[in-house]
Amino acid sequence: MHITELTDLDYAGTGLQSHKLYLAIPESTSKITPGASTDGTAPAPHPLIVYIHGGGWVGGNFDAGATGLATGRADTEAFLKAGYAVAVINYRLSTEARWPAQIHDCKAAIRFLRAHASDWNIDPNRIVAWGASAGAHLAQFLGFTNGNEHYDNRSIGYDTATRNASSDVNVVIAAFGISNIATWSTSDAYWHDMVEYYKDTILGADRTAAEEADASPIAHVTTSPSLAETMPPMLLAHADDDPVVPAQQTRALECRLREAGLSEHIETWYPETGGHGDPEVWRSPKATTRFIGFCNAHLG
Repeated sequence: MHITELTDLDYAGTGLQSHKLYLAIPESTSKITPGASTDGTAPAPHPLIVYIHGGGWVGGNFDAGATGLATGRADTEAFLKAGYAVAVINYRLSTEARWPAQIHDCKAAIRFLRAHASDWNIDPNRIVAWGASAGAHLAQFLGFTNGNEHYDNRSIGYDTATRNASSDVNVVIAAFGISNIATWSTSDAYWHDMVEYYKDTILGADRTAAEEADASPIAHVTTSPSLAETMPPMLLAHADDDPVVPAQQTRALECRLREAGLSEHIETWYPETGGHGDPEVWRSPKATTRFIGFCNAHLG
């Protein structure tokens, strides 16, 4: 499979490694037909997967010059083979800046990719936010705050086009994500203290209930008609045996969404096993077929 790799794209214009993204663009394919040229003069623009890494908001950024970020994994490689471009983004870790820096950066990355979509034959109207663990928390947050300028720091941007573009996403995939920081805890002795460290680092040990709510996707689920209009289709996935982020985090979010009358916006998947990111489950053909199928169904 032939792809074009672009490394260390500075979406914020700061020069920070935390503000870099990687982009892999596959060769033109007929597998994705929406948007195809009718006169045969140009290939169809690629839908885009924006992968947001986990790591408790304290780790996971790729190093300068990193390559192969999309071809070294079965799941991202499957998206490339299906005709999707794949971006992998860095964001300021909580050891660098506390919340809401992380969501500000994610939104800035989306704006940059949309503003420059034509440079890479990407469809700006078919952008998927896909995250795992802490990255799923951010992907959920993106979906629930489409059009919400409160979380869009437009001073962050490579250029004027980036600062002015929309940060909306069109589909969300959230795998074993944290939906409620206030209730996130684990009975697993090995992980208990680490979970508390993650929370203390992103919000502070002296955080208030209001600050926890502000940073929790579940708190942004309302019965307001505006959310029904702006929320994208969302696939929520979580293994029942997750020792780090209990599946109740996602089940509670599902319940809140259904109570808010948003059942038609979501699909759920709760494999019995899969732990917290076990690649045998989360990068398996079963998972990638489900993820790609969900995106195709809602982007066509």
